[in-house]
Amino acid sequence: MKQLLQNRNVVICFVLMLFLYFPLFLHLQKESVFLWDESRLAWNAIEMSKNNNFIVTYFEGKPDLWNTKPPLLVVLQALNIKVLGVNELALRLPSAIAAFITCIVLFYFLKKQTNQMWLGFFAAMILVTSQGYVNYHCSRTGDYDALLILFTTLFCLSFFNYLHTKQGKYLKLFFGFLTLAILTKGIQPLIFIPGLLIYFLSDYKEFRSYIRIKPLMFYGFLCVGLTLGYYLLRESLNPGFLKAVFNNEVGGRYLSTIEGHLHPFSYYFDLIREVQFQFWFIPMIFGIIIGWLNKNKKIKMLTVFSLTMILPYLLIISNAQTKLEWYDLPVFPFLALLAAIAINELFLQLKNIPNFSERLTINVIPYLLMFMLFLIPYQSIINKVYSPKSLDIQNESIPLMLKRLPPEKKSYAICWDNGYGPHINFYIEVLANKGITCYYKYYKDLEPGDIAIASQDHEKNYIEKEYKNTILLEKNAAKMYKIERRN
Repeated sequence: MKQLLQNRNVVICFVLMLFLYFPLFLHLQKESVFLWDESRLAWNAIEMSKNNNFIVTYFEGKPDLWNTKPPLLVVLQALNIKVLGVNELALRLPSAIAAFITCIVLFYFLKKQTNQMWLGFFAAMILVTSQGYVNYHCSRTGDYDALLILFTTLFCLSFFNYLHTKQGKYLKLFFGFLTLAILTKGIQPLIFIPGLLIYFLSDYKEFRSYIRIKPLMFYGFLCVGLTLGYYLLRESLNPGFLKAVFNNEVGGRYLSTIEGHLHPFSYYFDLIREVQFQFWFIPMIFGIIIGWLNKNKKIKMLTVFSLTMILPYLLIISNAQTKLEWYDLPVFPFLALLAAIAINELFLQLKNIPNFSERLTINVIPYLLMFMLFLIPYQSIINKVYSPKSLDIQNESIPLMLKRLPPEKKSYAICWDNGYGPHINFYIEVLANKGITCYYKYYKDLEPGDIAIASQDHEKNYIEKEYKNTILLEKNAAKMYKIERRN
């Protein structure tokens, strides 16, 4: 009977998580495709869906040596495009699904490790209500990071399970998920390896007693073979790829500052505290203290493990010369775990207060307090999803206008004096599939009868000064002009 009741509670938690995550899942198509880096991946996926080359990614008909990450995410996006067509949903669905699976993984892992169902639920909900996690470049867009976080979380937790259960299947899972993580975003998941080694050395005498060298070497070499095999195959099909990988991912980003992304050493710590994990930062600090001093051995081990996943990772990326706000996201499941320890402790203490238990048939006080505690963070995430703020009005305006073009099969001249516009190309492809023609045209070469769309100030100023025109539509910075004649 107790087992049946427990299973029922797990199902209730799962359904509740699905219900709470579903509103975030609905609006994947609300925002237009972003210029950096989502649109680049979108175009890689569109070309892959056409040429069926699942090894080499292409951009504008040529092998892509600017985006040198392995193609696992692009393959998933290309397969989605084949099924769903060219649209934002096909592009972003892998990220959204990966984010939800990460929540489920966290829930079941903690429930299994501690037999405390609500601890897992709180950890998943903290992750879902983290500003950094439900954001562009993660669970809301077609970027690498949500899929990367899923695989890094899985291989770290598999390593923990292997050390504490002595079961060989977890060693296989560790190397399997590590391989998938590398095939998702190159060398970045390897940043967790020092933390894993530190945790192993923290109880070296105990752990080494049952480590078997042969399976460790076998699966390790298999992981290296599969990942190295991809890179060598890609190099054979696309000469110069390995040099581009080194320049872009090692020398270019870690050893030097690219594209102006120079920030102080404390950048990620400040970002987590002030923006990305702002609602849960104080509970996380309490969670570290509570977990460290906890009499429950599993809670203490999970606290130590989470800290060894978080701190070395953040220290390594903080020493990089190039810092971007999504590089710290893989540690978020472990931040959520630590914060959940404090929230769960508060929940348990409230449940065990004698006055509540004696006076109430059902002690609803802890549940009401948890509802109030999560209400504001969840509402904040819902507002972000349903009423997103523009991050770059000028670059987003033309895609937003193209998303909302009337269904008439007209031709539109797009004025984009920039030289790089994969975010616009994406919508040109979307509209072409609907029978609507869009093409680029230099803003000084417009002719009578052209319906032109422009968003850059110098283009709009020229058009309005040099042409007799009628403004047909305005969307943020973009304007649609009907060109009548030259002045």
